[in-house]
Amino acid sequence: MVKNYEKKSIFRSKIFFELFCIPSIVEIILSLLLLISDKGDKDPLTFSDIIIVDFIFIFIWFIISLIIIFIINIIKSKCKKSKKKELKIENKKTTNIKNYSVIKYLMITLFIITIATLWIGLIVSSIMNELTNSTNYMWVFYCLIPIPLLSIILGIIFRLKGLKCTKNIVGGIIITIILLIYGSFSLYPVLNEGYDNIYKYKDIIGINIPKKSISSDITKYSGVIDKNKYNFITMTVKYNYEDNSNIILSIENNPNWVSSVNYDKSMKEFFSSTFKKDKHVYYSIYNMTTNEYNALPKKDGKYKIIGMFYNTNYGILYIQSYDIEYKLKKSN
Repeated sequence: MVKNYEKKSIFRSKIFFELFCIPSIVEIILSLLLLISDKGDKDPLTFSDIIIVDFIFIFIWFIISLIIIFIINIIKSKCKKSKKKELKIENKKTTNIKNYSVIKYLMITLFIITIATLWIGLIVSSIMNELTNSTNYMWVFYCLIPIPLLSIILGIIFRLKGLKCTKNIVGGIIITIILLIYGSFSLYPVLNEGYDNIYKYKDIIGINIPKKSISSDITKYSGVIDKNKYNFITMTVKYNYEDNSNIILSIENNPNWVSSVNYDKSMKEFFSSTFKKDKHVYYSIYNMTTNEYNALPKKDGKYKIIGMFYNTNYGILYIQSYDIEYKLKKSN
């Protein structure tokens, strides 16, 4: 019964409210404001997009919050033996702190701001990425590190004077580590390494290919994928807003590109598992063996396929090369 009470008391505690509930509420409010402000965009965010992103983010923060509370409880439990002595000393010490109540609420505010730095970093970096069509603004997180460091330093100072500031110290340490990890992503330069590989598919793609991209990535897998596909090579390319608009016009004028809303279900096994039917997705399946687009082979055999998908919402082009073992379906 005691254990059950302790578990429940964590979620009813003041620190849980400050650490998890307040930031989560702020995140939801900001997301709703973003949804409203994005209505005038050509490809606005949907309510389902917001729900998915918020759910993932809040769930991760829930885990982090429990870890912070768990560490604080461990520290408190180790000091439990000398609790009575500490209370007497603390009462004496706190009476010597000038403006005790003001400092107490300032430390609580600093703790909340420390937790909020993670959200601030994500929001500011995403806004800068959107405005500049770049993805390398993670250094913003480094600029926010002084806030949790201040929380740690003041937490130690006032803890020694008798004020309960354990959460400021623990929270400050964890948030500093997280900010350092996020900020380190900026040390990896965004290059168009491998982007020239797209030109070998130029004639097959059949659209106006931009001279550069925001990012590009190539992955290879020699094993079997989706049961009947192997020797898988995927090239993922992200374009900026201006190039995205030109690519959409080029795709709409090419009969080999089809909206996924109207995709042919009989071609299903020629699509990779990464393909998702969506109003923002166009596809083009090229059979190199038969030199045909979006058509089923007329006989059994091994075929070389180039599967191409373009997401107009995110400006991402997927080019997937793979071999497939195809067998004609027997008619009844």
